[in-house]
This record gives sequence, structure tokens and C-alpha cells, in this order.
Amino acid sequence: MGYKILGYVVWHGAKWYARRAAAKNKRQLVLAGAGSAAVNSADGRVVLGWFAAHERGTVMGLRQTAQPLGVALAAVTFPPIADRYGVGWALVLPAVLCLLVSGLVWVFVVD
Repeated sequence: MGYKILGYVVWHGAKWYARRAAAKNKRQLVLAGAGSAAVNSADGRVVLGWFAAHERGTVMGLRQTAQPLGVALAAVTFPPIADRYGVGWALVLPAVLCLLVSGLVWVFVVD
């Protein structure tokens, strides 16, 4: 039930953030960072619940690798999108991805 609430919050938060993506407001970035911190602790809990003790090290390593890979992907994709369509649209891309992934989490993640 807790992950469904988290999914709801992420879903509506991403919609809210996407509508205001063009705004140059530092508070929005702080809010996005706080949201990502909540997700980081929640997904660690899922790993602990889903995997046996001998599998957790590998899974946690893969989980930790996902963040720098995401940053690298953003570094490659954001500049061309921002250059062509503007910064607002470059920020809409991760918001849409968050919406899609939060929908998948809502459906498939059972606590």
C-alpha cells in the first residue's frame, strides 16, 4: 500500500513539475531533489524485501549504478533537446519518464 501512495505522489508530482518546467525557480529543483531522495530509500527497501541475502549485494550494486548511468544519459540528451526546443522541454522528458515508471511501479511493485 505504501508504494501505491508513493506512486501516486510521484505521478502527480511529475505532472505538476512538467507543467512548470520552463520556470526558472530553484524551489522546484529542491523539491525534485527531495522527491528523488525519497525514492532512493524506498527502492532500497524493495530490494531488501524481494531478494535473498546472498543476492542483495549484486542487486544493490546494480541499483547504485543506475543513478550515474541516468546522469550520463541526461548529459547526452538534455543539451540537444534544450538547444532545439528550449530548457522547458528538456525538463519535460524526465518528467514524462517519471510518469511512465511510476505507473509501472504502481502496477507491479508489491510491498
